[in-house]
Amino acid sequence: MKRYVVVCLGAGALFVLQNMSKAEEFGLAGGRAAAMGGANAASVRDASAQLLNPAAFGFFGREEWQSNAVDNANLSTQGFSWDFVGVGAGITLTEDMGRYLDVLADIDFDAFDAGSLSSNPDNLKNLLSMGGILGGLDASDALYADVSAGTSIQVGRFGVGLHLFGEAAAWALPDTANLALDDYAVVGDLVTEINTAASNDGFVWDGSYQLTAQQRSDLATALGGIAADSDTIKYLDDQFGGLAADGSLTSTEVAEAIGLFSSFIPGSGGSIDDNLTTVVGRGFALVEVPVSYGWAINENLAIGATAKLMYGSVLGTKVWIFDDENDQVLEEVSDAAESTMNFGIDLGVMYRLPNFQFALVGHNLNRPTFDGFTDTIDYTVNGGATQTETISVPDVEVDPQVTLGAAFMPSRRLTLEGNLDLLETGTLLPGYDIQRVSFGGEIDVWLIALRAGAYRNLAASWQDWVATAGVGVNLLGLKVDVGGAYALGDSVEFDGNDVPSEARLFASVAMDF
Repeated sequence: MKRYVVVCLGAGALFVLQNMSKAEEFGLAGGRAAAMGGANAASVRDASAQLLNPAAFGFFGREEWQSNAVDNANLSTQGFSWDFVGVGAGITLTEDMGRYLDVLADIDFDAFDAGSLSSNPDNLKNLLSMGGILGGLDASDALYADVSAGTSIQVGRFGVGLHLFGEAAAWALPDTANLALDDYAVVGDLVTEINTAASNDGFVWDGSYQLTAQQRSDLATALGGIAADSDTIKYLDDQFGGLAADGSLTSTEVAEAIGLFSSFIPGSGGSIDDNLTTVVGRGFALVEVPVSYGWAINENLAIGATAKLMYGSVLGTKVWIFDDENDQVLEEVSDAAESTMNFGIDLGVMYRLPNFQFALVGHNLNRPTFDGFTDTIDYTVNGGATQTETISVPDVEVDPQVTLGAAFMPSRRLTLEGNLDLLETGTLLPGYDIQRVSFGGEIDVWLIALRAGAYRNLAASWQDWVATAGVGVNLLGLKVDVGGAYALGDSVEFDGNDVPSEARLFASVAMDF
């Protein structure tokens, strides 16, 4: 194996981002909202209402209500605001991808040749780990990323902006048929290599087995019918036990590795040098020009709408990990794209009482769709003949989302809010949807606003709560807001560093009067 699997997985996720000066995060928007867990639909108070709830525009600039008890956030004095620029990015490792990256990062795929297993017993453990990972890896184990940038201007009850959004996903399609270690002439050479590794490792059997009798029998059969209680099997049993004990492989993945072990045997099938494991990359980049208007029916109730001109580009490719030209494929991915013009409609409602505000917001209610495409890719594996494959990149349909929000605002200085997405929205990643429940709070102490919150994706039961926090600085009408998010679940150690399964960062600079 000439290519490093984890590098290709990372490249597969990042290739889209390299072509996304325009990019979309469909849940969180703006430094203030990001710091409050995304819970801002009911308490938004500036030009970011274009993204969060256009109904707020209905209350802006209504000075006749300035002293009214229902004007909780002084929206009536908001005559003008300009979000100069807001940028954000996030990355999510779905299902077991974080742990898989951690394991794969330690594997040298060139270290499975004859002599390598015995000279360094860790190479044998890595071979067994690779079997478990390839057996368990599927499209639900992936990298998902989103990025955003934009500007919005609010003048009274009107708003206009330019927003750039994008998302990217990458997942592996493992080839478990081409794994044979053909550098060994016969299976007996591999058995000898394993025995030598055990000797060099100083292995002494402690009299207990970690695997089941059937699993030991399966390994013995794969190795040419050797005895199930031989020293070879005892050493393999010990190695699998160690992988399970240190968390590298689950019991299910150990079973997967044993099931694939026969594929490693010389002459059993396709060579590992001809492995066709691929990384699939999908991307969607979107430019929006939104125009918003809000209308206050009375001092308590306002409705609003945003009409968006949308220019979307669907991107996609497929990378063969052992393709000699996979770097070139990544460089030319911008040529594999299809662009479509469309429009979107957002509608919002905001209702307020003294100390309380409520919101109902619908995004992309007309379900705008952007065309996919087909592309022909040439690839060469292990110096062989050039082959051609046609890939089909499907249309991207932006799912509608309806969000319910409620905020408690006992003073201008304190805000507590909760939001709930009522629908699941799809992503580029097959089977990975987003439906957030979020909570957040803000304490505004004149120049400084301290914020914190949390959210969870209800559409993915395996995902943990994500904590958010941030700060805002307001000086003479100039506001700088920063918010970040960090998954509370177990992090993974990658390249010596702890990496969260989900992380985000947003920052914005704005002014208002």
